[in-house]
Amino acid sequence: MWEIIVCILISIIYNGYILWKYKKIPVSLSETAYMLGGIKRYWFTLYCAIIGLTLLPGLFEVTPEDYEVIPFLICLGLLLAGVSPTFKQGLEKSVHYISSYISFSGFILYTVLCMNWIWLLGYGIILGSLCIWKRKCYVWFAEILALIVIISSLI
Repeated sequence: MWEIIVCILISIIYNGYILWKYKKIPVSLSETAYMLGGIKRYWFTLYCAIIGLTLLPGLFEVTPEDYEVIPFLICLGLLLAGVSPTFKQGLEKSVHYISSYISFSGFILYTVLCMNWIWLLGYGIILGSLCIWKRKCYVWFAEILALIVIISSLI
């Protein structure tokens, strides 16, 4: 249960700080590393590490044994995306994008195989509505909603 509380608190603090400080919705969670800049960009790394490492044990507990590789993919992708915060340049670009795709693909698989498929339908409807409202920020909305869905599977 403590994992859920840590994930929720860290997400609210990190994203709340970004929204409060910059007074805008970022394009993506990854973009927040560039928004913070300098040494503060590693707050993004810390955020991803805390979320990934606290979600993994809880997800292993609630995931059927046949599908336990999926939470690992979700959290590993999140961790690797976090360790490449300067994703717009060099090797980090490839590491960041590939790990992000692995994590998000894991989320889709997890939602379809381990949760009720209606979650994925609801996710799509809410995401579609938010994209119509703020088209430029659809990746951020997708990431935040995915985190909410994953955390809700632990409750």
